Amino acid sequence: MYSVVEPNGQSHGPFSQQDLVMMAFEGRLQPDWFVIERDSGDTMPATAVPFLSRHFEALASMNSSNEVSLRYKGIAVMLALVLGPLGVHRFYLGLYKTGLAMAVLSIFGGLMWNQAIGTLCLAMVSLWSTVDLVKIGRGKMLDGDGLVVE
Repeated sequence: MYSVVEPNGQSHGPFSQQDLVMMAFEGRLQPDWFVIERDSGDTMPATAVPFLSRHFEALASMNSSNEVSLRYKGIAVMLALVLGPLGVHRFYLGLYKTGLAMAVLSIFGGLMWNQAIGTLCLAMVSLWSTVDLVKIGRGKMLDGDGLVVE
Protein backbone atom coordinates (compact mmCIF):
# COMPACT_ATOMS: atom_id res chain seq x y z
CA MET A 1 0.00 0.00 0.00
CA TYR A 2 1.05 3.55 -0.72
CA SER A 3 0.31 7.11 0.37
CA VAL A 4 0.82 10.27 -1.65
CA VAL A 5 1.91 13.68 -0.42
CA GLU A 6 1.20 16.88 -2.31
CA PRO A 7 3.81 19.68 -2.43
CA ASN A 8 1.74 21.60 0.15
CA GLY A 9 2.14 18.69 2.60
CA GLN A 10 -1.39 17.29 2.34
CA SER A 11 -1.32 13.51 2.55
CA HIS A 12 -3.72 11.03 0.92
CA GLY A 13 -4.05 7.28 1.09
CA PRO A 14 -3.80 4.40 1.44
CA PHE A 15 -3.74 3.40 -2.23
CA SER A 16 -2.86 0.22 -4.06
CA GLN A 17 -0.41 0.17 -6.95
CA GLN A 18 -3.34 -0.09 -9.37
CA ASP A 19 -5.04 2.90 -7.70
CA LEU A 20 -1.90 5.03 -8.18
CA VAL A 21 -1.64 4.10 -11.85
CA MET A 22 -5.29 5.00 -12.38
CA MET A 23 -4.85 8.29 -10.48
CA ALA A 24 -1.85 9.19 -12.63
CA PHE A 25 -3.75 8.30 -15.80
CA GLU A 26 -6.70 10.47 -14.74
CA GLY A 27 -4.40 13.38 -13.76
CA ARG A 28 -5.22 13.11 -10.06
CA LEU A 29 -1.59 12.22 -9.24
CA GLN A 30 0.89 14.86 -10.35
CA PRO A 31 4.57 14.26 -11.21
CA ASP A 32 5.76 16.63 -8.45
CA TRP A 33 3.94 14.71 -5.70
CA PHE A 34 5.71 12.23 -3.43
CA VAL A 35 4.78 8.58 -3.01
CA ILE A 36 5.39 6.81 0.30
CA GLU A 37 5.51 3.03 0.43
CA ARG A 38 3.76 2.14 3.67
CA ASP A 39 5.65 -1.11 4.44
CA SER A 40 9.19 0.24 4.03
CA GLY A 41 8.53 3.94 4.60
CA ASP A 42 10.47 4.82 1.42
CA THR A 43 9.57 8.24 0.03
CA MET A 44 10.22 9.15 -3.60
CA PRO A 45 8.89 11.54 -6.25
CA ALA A 46 6.05 10.07 -8.27
CA THR A 47 8.24 10.18 -11.39
CA ALA A 48 10.81 7.91 -9.68
CA VAL A 49 8.31 5.17 -8.82
CA PRO A 50 9.05 2.37 -11.34
CA PHE A 51 5.43 1.51 -12.15
CA LEU A 52 4.52 5.22 -12.55
CA SER A 53 7.60 6.57 -14.35
CA ARG A 54 6.61 5.01 -17.69
CA HIS A 55 3.20 6.66 -17.43
CA PHE A 56 4.67 10.11 -16.76
CA GLU A 57 7.21 9.70 -19.60
CA ALA A 58 4.44 8.75 -22.02
CA LEU A 59 2.33 11.68 -20.84
CA ALA A 60 5.25 14.09 -21.32
CA SER A 61 5.89 12.84 -24.85
CA MET A 62 2.19 13.22 -25.72
CA ASN A 63 2.22 16.82 -24.49
CA SER A 64 5.46 17.79 -26.24
CA SER A 65 5.52 20.41 -28.93
CA ASN A 66 5.28 17.90 -31.80
CA GLU A 67 1.88 19.24 -32.75
CA VAL A 68 1.47 20.43 -36.31
CA SER A 69 -0.92 23.05 -37.65
CA LEU A 70 -4.12 21.93 -39.32
CA ARG A 71 -3.59 24.58 -42.00
CA TYR A 72 -2.14 23.34 -45.29
CA LYS A 73 1.37 24.34 -46.27
CA GLY A 74 0.55 24.20 -50.00
CA ILE A 75 -2.34 26.65 -49.67
CA ALA A 76 -0.19 29.01 -47.61
CA VAL A 77 2.58 28.86 -50.24
CA MET A 78 0.16 29.58 -53.08
CA LEU A 79 -1.41 32.49 -51.23
CA ALA A 80 2.03 33.90 -50.42
CA LEU A 81 3.09 33.59 -54.06
CA VAL A 82 -0.02 35.14 -55.58
CA LEU A 83 -1.22 37.58 -52.92
CA GLY A 84 1.81 37.79 -50.63
CA PRO A 85 2.18 41.58 -50.33
CA LEU A 86 -1.50 41.84 -49.36
CA GLY A 87 -0.91 39.48 -46.41
CA VAL A 88 -3.64 37.03 -47.42
CA HIS A 89 -1.42 34.08 -46.46
CA ARG A 90 -1.13 35.51 -42.94
CA PHE A 91 -4.91 35.76 -42.64
CA TYR A 92 -5.12 32.11 -43.72
CA LEU A 93 -2.58 31.15 -41.05
CA GLY A 94 -4.50 32.99 -38.33
CA LEU A 95 -2.00 35.84 -38.04
CA TYR A 96 -4.65 38.53 -38.41
CA LYS A 97 -2.84 41.57 -37.01
CA THR A 98 0.26 41.16 -39.15
CA GLY A 99 -1.91 40.25 -42.15
CA LEU A 100 -3.79 43.49 -41.68
CA ALA A 101 -0.51 45.40 -41.33
CA MET A 102 0.70 43.94 -44.64
CA ALA A 103 -2.57 44.80 -46.36
CA VAL A 104 -2.51 48.40 -45.08
CA LEU A 105 1.13 48.88 -46.11
CA SER A 106 0.40 47.45 -49.56
CA ILE A 107 -2.66 49.63 -50.12
CA PHE A 108 -0.88 52.74 -48.84
CA GLY A 109 2.16 51.93 -50.98
CA GLY A 110 -0.06 51.40 -54.03
CA LEU A 111 -1.80 54.72 -53.54
CA MET A 112 1.49 56.55 -53.00
CA TRP A 113 3.57 54.54 -55.50
CA ASN A 114 4.98 57.62 -57.22
CA GLN A 115 6.45 59.00 -54.00
CA ALA A 116 9.38 57.70 -51.98
CA ILE A 117 7.23 56.65 -49.01
CA GLY A 118 4.97 54.54 -51.24
CA THR A 119 7.91 52.86 -52.90
CA LEU A 120 9.41 52.14 -49.47
CA CYS A 121 6.14 50.58 -48.25
CA LEU A 122 5.88 48.37 -51.34
CA ALA A 123 9.51 47.29 -50.98
CA MET A 124 8.94 46.42 -47.31
CA VAL A 125 5.89 44.24 -47.91
CA SER A 126 7.54 42.58 -50.91
CA LEU A 127 10.53 41.62 -48.79
CA TRP A 128 8.26 40.60 -45.90
CA SER A 129 6.16 38.32 -48.11
CA THR A 130 9.31 36.79 -49.64
CA VAL A 131 10.66 35.98 -46.17
CA ASP A 132 7.27 34.47 -45.27
CA LEU A 133 7.28 32.39 -48.45
CA VAL A 134 10.72 30.98 -47.61
CA LYS A 135 9.69 30.28 -44.00
CA ILE A 136 6.52 28.51 -45.10
CA GLY A 137 8.40 26.49 -47.71
CA ARG A 138 11.04 25.37 -45.20
CA GLY A 139 8.46 24.48 -42.53
CA LYS A 140 9.59 27.22 -40.14
CA MET A 141 6.41 29.34 -40.16
CA LEU A 142 4.11 29.23 -37.14
CA ASP A 143 0.38 29.75 -37.40
CA GLY A 144 -1.82 31.83 -35.10
CA ASP A 145 -1.94 28.94 -32.57
CA GLY A 146 1.85 28.72 -32.42
CA LEU A 147 1.95 25.44 -34.36
CA VAL A 148 4.30 24.68 -37.24
CA VAL A 149 2.74 24.77 -40.72
CA GLU A 150 3.87 21.58 -42.52
